[in-house]
Amino acid sequence: MRGGKIEAFSLCRPFGRGHVIGPVVAAGDEDAIAVVHPHATRHAASSYGSTPPKKNGMFSEFLSRCGLPAYDTSTTMLLGDVGSLCSR
Repeated sequence: MRGGKIEAFSLCRPFGRGHVIGPVVAAGDEDAIAVVHPHATRHAASSYGSTPPKKNGMFSEFLSRCGLPAYDTSTTMLLGDVGSLCSR
C-alpha cells in the first residue's frame, strides 16, 4: 500500500506437494520482491521454480537466492498506454 492505494500484490496457493507463488502484480522489481518475500520465506522448501518476466534482474536474482530458480520467463501484461512505456 502506498498513499492508501494498492501498488502490488501476489498470491500463494497449494499446488501438488508444495506451493506456487503467483500471480505477482507489481510495477517493478522492488515491489515484486516486497510482496513475494513473505511467501518465499514461508514456503521456500515446498515452493516450485519461477517464471519471472526476465531471467536477469533484481527480481530474478531474489528468487534464485530463495531457492526458486527461473525455469522460463513469463509474459508481461500491461494496463494502459503502451506507447508511454516505450519512451522510458
